[in-house]
This record gives sequence, structure tokens and C-alpha cells, in this order.
Amino acid sequence: MKKFFYRVVDGDTALSVCKRFSVSFSSLKKNNNLTEEIKAGDILYIEEENVYQVLPNEDFNDVAKKFGIEKEEIINKNGIDSVFYGLNLLI
Repeated sequence: MKKFFYRVVDGDTALSVCKRFSVSFSSLKKNNNLTEEIKAGDILYIEEENVYQVLPNEDFNDVAKKFGIEKEEIINKNGIDSVFYGLNLLI
């Protein structure tokens, strides 16, 4: 697992940073104690992890089946109750 710091630049959002570095939003939020949107100049701690990007028309059951785990594990690990195309999930 790669760990590093990243300085936010103009135009970055929390979701764009998650996508760029393949990290889940819940991990970024937890590791940086985020309570509001990030802004240019902020320094974020990034831990690359085993993530999976949701494909079109996939739901929790599809992803869980792919990885041989229960959908509840995905829900609990990511702290979310729905998935959508392009979302990075911690697996």
C-alpha cells in the first residue's frame, strides 16, 4: 500500500482526488478528518488501497459476487447505502 501527502490545487474536489488516486471517499474523509469540501492549498494524506470502480449497471450484489464477499461487507467498509457508475469502492 502506497502512502503519501498531496497538496490540493485549484479545481480539485474530494471526488476528483479519490478518482485520481484510486481511493475511496470514506477513506479520504477518515484519514483527513474532512468535514467540508477541500480547497486549494489543503494537504491531504493519501493511502492507496484495494479499490474497485463500479461499472455501468452494477449494484452491490454484482460487486460482492465478483470478489466473493457479502454485500454487507462492502456497505460497512465504505459507509454508503447505494452505488453508481464510476464510484470507487474499498474492497
